[in-house]
Parts: sequence; structure tokens; C-alpha cells
Amino acid sequence: MLLLYIQKDIPYKAKEEFEIKLDYQFKRRESEKNVTKSMLPYVVLKLKLLKLNNEEKLKVETNMRSNFLVRKHIEPGKEYILDLGFTSDIKDEISANEYTVLLLSTAKQPISKIIILVESNGTFKVNGETRGKF
Repeated sequence: MLLLYIQKDIPYKAKEEFEIKLDYQFKRRESEKNVTKSMLPYVVLKLKLLKLNNEEKLKVETNMRSNFLVRKHIEPGKEYILDLGFTSDIKDEISANEYTVLLLSTAKQPISKIIILVESNGTFKVNGETRGKF
């Protein structure tokens, strides 16, 4: 039996309704065997929702993991942290390089979305718009 799913396209959240800031850090990579001596570039993303449109919940999925981050109650002006990881791992797709932020109603219906993508060349995009390069 073939099931066809018709999914209504979820609109992008308007860019004036949220802020994304990148927090570049340097960390040592740790493994079971050792800790690298050199400091490597590491990225933490800070998402701030400036305006909500009946959006009550936040759910983040990645191209490697669903339910990466779930918040049952969101507030305007509050920062939500997405720990992206080492830039080399993101670009090489060893770790997730695409994040879908779904903003949901109280009935868990998607109202809007924010797509965060890091391409293999390091280009950083939000909702298809280039915002910089790692």
C-alpha cells in the first residue's frame, strides 16, 4: 500500500522576528585516548525570538538527529542555545550541518520555521540567505 503525505509548506519565520548570533570559541578536541594539544574552532549558535505569532513551542531537528532540542514554552527575547560543534566536523558533515527550527502552536502544529545550513565550503546560511563563512 502506497501512502502519500501532503505536507503544507511551512513558511520561514520573518527575519525581523528573530536574531541569530554565532559564538566562536576555541576548544581542545577530546577523545578516549587523548586530548589534542591545539585549540580548534568551535561554534555555539544563540537564537533569540523577538516576536511570536501564536508560536508556543520550539522543536529543533538536524539532518542527523530528530528532537535535537525541544522547548515546551518559549518566550520572546529569551535566548536558546544550539551547540553546533567543531567547524571542521560541521563542514565535513561528521556532525550535523543542517538545523530545522520549528515553531509550533500549542496543538503542536508548525507555524513557521528557520533553516540553518553550513555548506561544505563553510558558507553559513539562514533560510537560504548567506550570513557568513566559517
